[in-house]
Amino acid sequence: ADTWLATVDAVAHTHSEMTRIFFPAVAKRWTYRTTYYGWLVGLTAITSVTMARESPATLILTSAVIGFVGTVLYSSALVVLNYRLLPRLLPPQAAPPRRGGVLLGFVAACYAVLALLYAAALAL
Repeated sequence: ADTWLATVDAVAHTHSEMTRIFFPAVAKRWTYRTTYYGWLVGLTAITSVTMARESPATLILTSAVIGFVGTVLYSSALVVLNYRLLPRLLPPQAAPPRRGGVLLGFVAACYAVLALLYAAALAL
């Protein structure tokens, strides 16, 4: 329960920030607290519905796969952001070292290969 609580709190805070930044009308109409509690209640409702519909094993596996896909996408996005986009916008002395990009690219590639192997194993 404490893992779910920490996760839903973090996700609700993140979504509240994004909602208020991307939709200024929401920020004008509702306080941060109202936005946060709206997301918290919505995420709790989604969790309650999915828990009632599926077995715990299915939910744990689904959560793990979603987390792994997120890891692949996040590490790949970091490579693109840090070593493709930001160097065009920042002075050279602010750019991260190239060896970090090579290492991060290697890690992202490893995660991608593992994801493909997992997908291939599911297809068998």
